[in-house]
Amino acid sequence: MAIYCEQCGTELGTGANFCGKCGHKANGKRLFVPAGLVRPQAGRMIAGVCAGLSRYYGWELTVVRLVAVITLFCSGAGFWVYVIGWIVMPNEEVTMVAPPPPPSTTS
Repeated sequence: MAIYCEQCGTELGTGANFCGKCGHKANGKRLFVPAGLVRPQAGRMIAGVCAGLSRYYGWELTVVRLVAVITLFCSGAGFWVYVIGWIVMPNEEVTMVAPPPPPSTTS
């Protein structure tokens, strides 16, 4: 199973200590494992269908995108498969964390 940064959702390499995109410390442990087949907010180009498939199945994102483009140009079915994936796959739920309050400057 692939390892993802809990801060930005970028796929990390095996044994990575830091996320190459946001710099979040990883320590090589599994930070985020997607629970289901969803379209992630981070790493999407159009609708996130390819990013969701690669994250869910642990496939290389570039390979999934290349297969999608080749399928799109070789047959018209690729377009409809992508559109159906866009409709069927839910968006990833993003939880927003409020920043801490500024320090009080009472004098």
